[in-house]
Amino acid sequence: MSSSPSGTNVGQTTTWTSLAVPANGTLAVTVTASVDTPVTVSAVTNLAKPSGTPDPELPECDVRGDADAGECDGGQGADE
Repeated sequence: MSSSPSGTNVGQTTTWTSLAVPANGTLAVTVTASVDTPVTVSAVTNLAKPSGTPDPELPECDVRGDADAGECDGGQGADE
């Protein structure tokens, strides 16, 4: 696993410190990970959140692509 800007990658978690989001701006961070094959799970979930905040409820998303996209993106489908 790698990250940009450089973060600390431990297990399945990447942590960045001393990052600042400009007022009314954005900050992009990237994590690149690989998945061992064969994939033995039916769902893979990604989560980004500020440290110290509780994990939100996440929908189960089918990695085969046959789940309703609205369920996997928090109801923010492209047609909404």
